Amino acid sequence: MINIVYLDADFIIKTSKIKNNSSTLFDKIMELPYSFRITNIVFNEIKNSSLKKQLVDLIIKGKIKLIKSSECISALKDFLSDSAIQSLLLSTLKDICENIQEDQSFYQSNFYKLEALSIMQYDIDHFINEFELIVTNISKDNNIGEIVTLLNISLCNRLENVKVISLLSHDSSARRCVLSLHENINSFDCYSCYYLLKSNNILSFDEAKKYVSSWLREFPRNNIVKIIEEKSPKGVDLRKFIDIVYNSSNYTILRNGILKK
Repeated sequence: MINIVYLDADFIIKTSKIKNNSSTLFDKIMELPYSFRITNIVFNEIKNSSLKKQLVDLIIKGKIKLIKSSECISALKDFLSDSAIQSLLLSTLKDICENIQEDQSFYQSNFYKLEALSIMQYDIDHFINEFELIVTNISKDNNIGEIVTLLNISLCNRLENVKVISLLSHDSSARRCVLSLHENINSFDCYSCYYLLKSNNILSFDEAKKYVSSWLREFPRNNIVKIIEEKSPKGVDLRKFIDIVYNSSNYTILRNGILKK
């Protein structure tokens, strides 16, 4: 089973700001034994030159795979007919747009041409080219990076021998949307990623506390994490959350990255 992880721009940016000496939380994430992917749209949303250089180095080393927005559409050609792929893409894309966009006309305004191509039964390669052209011309202010990432997450989960994980910002609309998808996708954010680091013996409790202190200095207003106890949600301080992750055995982690007692 291959663990494929899709990275979100906001997750990368925030975890790259959290440091323990010269190492960032993002550096630690990159030590996880997973296959990391980033779409070309998300990659282009990273504007910080030093961070972009780090991503380029990781791509060159093969630690992160830079993919086109249509990567998983192409991969499905080995499993589904052209018409089935087009139908799956359009229905998934519509669901994502409706969940992530306040403007409910966004899908129809931007992807109506794909609907027409599907009706006229154009071949899948032409369909893919038109999709790439459309998403490239949509402004990043319209959450297009999150949309294509969510699309790839959903479609990739249809491939054989693949388990998909999303790493998205804790306050991202994309993270909320990924949980509404029908696929069995595990989602982690800037808080619950500590669970992955602990489970893979990458970060000790003492090291985690140092990253948490850095987080609280960098993002002093973002220090409450939701957990579930006695079937009810509650908020706990980030320091308490880390203590639970590392020292409590009576919690399980849900598919959405939330700890439940």
